[in-house]
Amino acid sequence: FRFFNKYHVPGEEILDAFEFAARLHQLGEERPTTALGAVWLRGQANGNWKLQPSIGRCHPVWLGLRLHPKPAAQQFSPKEIEAAKDVEYNLLHRFRRQAHAHLGHAPTRWETITLAQHHGLPTRLLDWTSNPLAALYFAAESESHQDGAVFAFRPVRYFTQFLCVHPDEPLQKHNREPLKVKGVKIIYSMMSSSRLVAQSGAFTIQSPWTPLEEQSKHAFMEQSLDIVEMFKWRLPTQCKVEILRQLNRTGIHHGSLFPDLQGAGTGLLRSQLLRTDVLVRR
Repeated sequence: FRFFNKYHVPGEEILDAFEFAARLHQLGEERPTTALGAVWLRGQANGNWKLQPSIGRCHPVWLGLRLHPKPAAQQFSPKEIEAAKDVEYNLLHRFRRQAHAHLGHAPTRWETITLAQHHGLPTRLLDWTSNPLAALYFAAESESHQDGAVFAFRPVRYFTQFLCVHPDEPLQKHNREPLKVKGVKIIYSMMSSSRLVAQSGAFTIQSPWTPLEEQSKHAFMEQSLDIVEMFKWRLPTQCKVEILRQLNRTGIHHGSLFPDLQGAGTGLLRSQLLRTDVLVRR
């Protein structure tokens, strides 16, 4: 797939939430014949972060502790990957056993990995949204001294190529083993959490040991690649707070994207801070 890295291109920065949404609308209209009109997006608060699923990251995850040792080279070696796969399988297996008590049934492997993604367990999934304003929120909400980034990708035209997580779906292929999926595939899971619904969410699944943007250099079998092209834009750090104000006025804030009591509390505090800061500056 083609990767258009606009991160350092003059005039391509994200300076205004609504101008960016209009730009995304235009991008959706001007699509190649091999792609759907849909554009999926992901905001990251630090533009230096790679598009790497959480299970593939080796940075400290808690109290300076690491899930994997730092790779000896820039990327994981085959031996290091095998050791990391053992950790990944073990975590998901244990999560699946414990989820049974909360769900009242044994979750499928796809239910397990998508629930784990939204309940604090690292997986090989990446979260995406169809809402450009939601992506902007995640690019702006933290890392106040770092430029943020928004990524976007176009899916392939033939939706029947996407993986189906339900074995009884007649039009799409079902692969019951998430950890054996090859290439880069789009996953439309059951909306198993209110957060997925609020964030207009979907996932991609990939080998987590190489960042997605670096995989654009690789060759794929046609049926194993669901992305036609990908983009990256920079959100300058000095624009983050004003963009959060714009989003807040349109109902895009922590409380709306995380519709539970924890989200309500955090969302109310952040909305108040945005308003109070304006008054203090006056």
